Amino acid sequence: MTPSDLEVVRLNNLAEQARQHGDKEKAATLFHRALEIIAREAVGPSTEAAVWTNFGVLLLSLGKTGEAVESQRRALELDLQRDAPAQDLGYSHHNLGVALSESGSPEDGLQHLIKARDLRRAIHDYQELVLTLEQLGEVSLKLDRIDEAKAYAEEGLALSAVFGQNPILRGVLGVLATVAQRRGDFELAVQLQIEILDLLEQLRRRNSDLDRLDLFDSRYNTRYLSAIELFLEAGRFREAIAVVDRTRFRSACDLLEGVREFGSPIEADALFLPELRENELILVEWIYPKFDWSFPISTRHRDFKATKIITSDTPGPPVELDLGTEWRTHFETTLRQTQRVIDAYEKELSNVSRVVFVPHGVQWQTPFAALTHPTSRNRLQDTHEVLVAPSLRYCAITDSKERISSTRRLVIGDPTSDLSGARLEAQTVAQILGVEPLIGRNATREVVLSALGGAEIDVLHYAGHGMYTATGLSALELADGPLTAEDVRKSGFKANVVNLASCWGGMTAFTVWNELHGFVRALLSTGTGNVVCSVYPLGDAAASVFSRAFYEAHVAKARHPCSSFSIALKAIPSNTDPFMWGGLYITGRR
Repeated sequence: MTPSDLEVVRLNNLAEQARQHGDKEKAATLFHRALEIIAREAVGPSTEAAVWTNFGVLLLSLGKTGEAVESQRRALELDLQRDAPAQDLGYSHHNLGVALSESGSPEDGLQHLIKARDLRRAIHDYQELVLTLEQLGEVSLKLDRIDEAKAYAEEGLALSAVFGQNPILRGVLGVLATVAQRRGDFELAVQLQIEILDLLEQLRRRNSDLDRLDLFDSRYNTRYLSAIELFLEAGRFREAIAVVDRTRFRSACDLLEGVREFGSPIEADALFLPELRENELILVEWIYPKFDWSFPISTRHRDFKATKIITSDTPGPPVELDLGTEWRTHFETTLRQTQRVIDAYEKELSNVSRVVFVPHGVQWQTPFAALTHPTSRNRLQDTHEVLVAPSLRYCAITDSKERISSTRRLVIGDPTSDLSGARLEAQTVAQILGVEPLIGRNATREVVLSALGGAEIDVLHYAGHGMYTATGLSALELADGPLTAEDVRKSGFKANVVNLASCWGGMTAFTVWNELHGFVRALLSTGTGNVVCSVYPLGDAAASVFSRAFYEAHVAKARHPCSSFSIALKAIPSNTDPFMWGGLYITGRR
C-alpha cells in the first residue's frame, strides 16, 4: 500500500468507529477527509470502494438517501472494475440495494439484494446472508409481497442450524412477525416478537458500562419499538407497558441498580412496579402519530388497560426545534398535547392529590407548570402536585433509597456577570439556606467541580444561563466556560435537591427510547433525589419569586420537594406571562 492508501484506510476505520458509536458528525468529517485525499492522490480501487460504501451507509443513516445511492453506486462500479472477490461484491450489492429501497426505488433495490444473496450463498457467507435475506423480506413487505417476504425470512431463519439462536436472527424474525400481523395472526406475531426481545436481551447483557449500554439502546431499540406497537395493536397492554418501561431511562437505571436481566414480557414479574399509593395517579405515556396510548395506574386502576387519546392535529410530534424563533409555538403545541391527556382523567383527578407523569418523547418538552385542571381551568398545581418521572422502574428503585443526610448547601449565581436578577436571586436563596454564595467570577469550573467532586449535598441552587443546542449539548454557564452534563456525571456528586434556575436547563432531546437526556439525566443517574428545572426560558422575576417560596417551604417546613414545588408555583402571580414560568417542572423521587 502507498502512504496515501494507508492514510485513507486509517481515516476510514476511524470514521466507521465513530459511526458505530453514534458520533455521526465526527464520522462525516473523517470520511470527507478521506475523500479529499482520494480526489487528489491515487489510491487503490479496493481502498476507495471501502470508503464510498461506508460513507454511503452513514449518509443513509442521516436521511440523505439520494447521496447514499450515488455513494453506493460508486463503490459497486469500483468493485466491478477491479473484478473484486465475491465477498466484496456481496457488500456492494447489498448496500446499494438497501439505499435504493430507502430512496423510493424498492424494485431496483430488490434486484441488487438478490445479487447479494446469490453471491453470499455461493461462498457460504452465512452471517452476511441472513442480513441480506432480512432486507429482501423488508423490501418485499414494502411492495406488499407477503408470500415472498415470508419465504426470504424462513430461509434466513433456517440458518439457525448453522449458528444456533443467534441475535443476528432478530431481523428475519421481525419480518415473520410483520407477516403474521398483516395476516391477522396476532398470537404468532406476539410470540415472534418475544423471541426477538429475548435475543436482544441476550445481546445487551454483553455490555456493562454506561456508554456501551447507551450505544446498544440507540442502535437496537427500534426493535423494542416494533414489539410495543404490536402488543398495543393486539390489546396485550401489560406486555406493552412492560416493554415500554424497560426502554425508558434504562441505562441510567442500570447505573443506579446494576444491570437488570429482564425476562420475557409475558412473565408475571416483567413489569417492575413501584408501590402504589392511595393519593397518586400514575400516567405512563406512549405517543403514537396523532394519538397517545395512556396507561393510568393507581390503587383503583390495576388492570393496565390503555386509554387512547387524540393528542395531535398532525400526523406526529414536531421533530425539530428552532430555539431562536419557534420555541413559543413549540411551547403551545406540547402544552396542548399533554393537556388533552390531563383532560381525559378529569374524573380520576378528584380521587387523588398527586399526578406522577411518565412522559414519552416530545412530552418531555411539555411546559408542565402551565397545565390546567380540566374542571376549573386554574393551574393544575393549585390542587395537585405534579411529579415528572423517568420510568416506573426508576420510581421503584429510588423509593427504597434513603435521602442524603448531609446539610451541606451550595448556591451559584450569575457566573457570567450579566444577570443582575439571577445574582439577586442567588443572594436571597443563600440567605434562606444560610450559606455564602459563589457569585460572578468566583464561580469558575475549577471551583465548582472541586466543590462537587464526590460530594453529598443537601441543596444545590444554580441561577444563571442554561445552554441547550440542537445537537443535544446540555450545560450551565460558569465564569470561565460551560459545566456540561458529562462533567456532572464524572464528578460523582449527588444531592437531595438541585434547582436549575436557568433557561433551557431541563430541555432534552427526544427519541423513542431513553427519553430523558442532558443535564437532568446526568443528575438523576448519579443519585440526585429531585431536580427542579425549566424546559423553556425562565424569567428573572418569576424565578426569584418561585425560588424564595420553594426554599422557604422546603427548608423551614421540611416538605417533600414536590410539595414545595407546588407551593412555590402558587407564589408566582397568576397574571405573570406563562411563557416566563410555564416550562418549570420537578422530576425525580416520589
